[in-house]
Amino acid sequence: MKSIYRVSQEVETPIYLVGGAVRDVLMGIAPEKDFDFVMKDNLVKSARLFSRLFEGSFFPLSSDPPNYRVVLVHTNQRIEVDFSGFRGDDLGHDLTNRDFTVNAIALEVGDLYREGGIKLYDPLGGEQDIQTKVLRLASPCSFDQDPLRILRAVRIAKERNLHIDSETREAIYRQRNRLDSVSAERIRSEFFKILSFSDAPESLKLLDELGLLSILIPETEALKRKSLESPGDLSRWRRSLDVVCWCEWSLVNLEKIFPHFSEYVKNHLEEELEEGVDRKSLFKLAGFLPDRGEVFSGADAMTMADTISRRLRLGKRTGRTLRKMVTYYDQVLSFRKMEKPSSRVFFQFFQNVDPEGLAVLLLAWAEYIAAAPERFTRSEDSAIRNFLADLVKFSVYEYPLMKPLLSGQEIIERFGLQEGKVVGELLNKVAHAEAQGLLASSQEAVLFVEDLLRHKRKTIINAQ
Repeated sequence: MKSIYRVSQEVETPIYLVGGAVRDVLMGIAPEKDFDFVMKDNLVKSARLFSRLFEGSFFPLSSDPPNYRVVLVHTNQRIEVDFSGFRGDDLGHDLTNRDFTVNAIALEVGDLYREGGIKLYDPLGGEQDIQTKVLRLASPCSFDQDPLRILRAVRIAKERNLHIDSETREAIYRQRNRLDSVSAERIRSEFFKILSFSDAPESLKLLDELGLLSILIPETEALKRKSLESPGDLSRWRRSLDVVCWCEWSLVNLEKIFPHFSEYVKNHLEEELEEGVDRKSLFKLAGFLPDRGEVFSGADAMTMADTISRRLRLGKRTGRTLRKMVTYYDQVLSFRKMEKPSSRVFFQFFQNVDPEGLAVLLLAWAEYIAAAPERFTRSEDSAIRNFLADLVKFSVYEYPLMKPLLSGQEIIERFGLQEGKVVGELLNKVAHAEAQGLLASSQEAVLFVEDLLRHKRKTIINAQ
């Protein structure tokens, strides 16, 4: 803050800290990454001066209201500092135009370095709402100004353990369809922040209560319809939430599932796949989506994952990751039903899911334990965990040293084929047979391809 105070003195303009940073300070939380400053005059000059002091990147965000951002890196962490003009004639108008009362509090930076204490500018009673842990709209027009605030309300409430007051909940439900006007990228950012918090099942339930989940993931309506059709059973809706609950449990109990590789798996899951989306959050979403018997089965589950990826504008890598998680988790548990599966079966599995094998194994565990009766009391529970631990060990030590039974180049050279679609089809069939445990050596794979080509030639001759 000393640097901001220096900027304020040089431009001879009071600079006010507003928004989430002030809220967090009042809650006893040290703000770390995002800071919002507002002032009446010398906006561009202040932002440029601050950027030079920290060798940050300076660029405009919007013209109405005027808003500039400085991005800098400190201790390997990206920090965003925004400089804005007042939203209205003065600071009071600016604060009443903000999203929620807890974010409509300001302090002048200079007060931090003057005697006499700090004066809070709090026209809407935000400090009182912080004390009573209430999230309340700053004005009835708040969602008109930015409909994304509808989703942001859930994110802030879950992030800071606040209760959304009844009027704000009613406004969210009444205006929820305004989210249709918000870009998928902005919605994706808020949604995955919500999933990143440690109580994702409660977050999903809150989104559902407010009518937002059916907008974000319309496919959930199928779950609820099926639940109503069979109310005597454990509802598929509750089952989906239960799987997410066990996903959460798994993330904080990795050492109980993978005792020798918990840190390795943890680091893998914390990797950011694209801006604002890490593998851990995507893992929770995948836990909510897999096959639920009559609801999402087989190819339908894959199609659903692809549809959600397009709707949220996930990058290609992230979309592939979600698809693999949803598609292959049940294959892990099917290995247990095979009699002495060979290492080639496991190799083909990891080749199919690479690099998402660890997340797929963990999802298989969450899915298994969510459905298990009298959890942790049966020998099968321990056997499954030991089996998964062995698969992680295989993926770390053995899988990287193994090769496919046949490569595309070997098929071309052995059988005199041209590179193209036929070679790709043969490779897929070899991989599928290997995954089923039908092939265990390169020689068996060659004979398998010979048989496929012989059958293909007979089919062509008969057709003629």
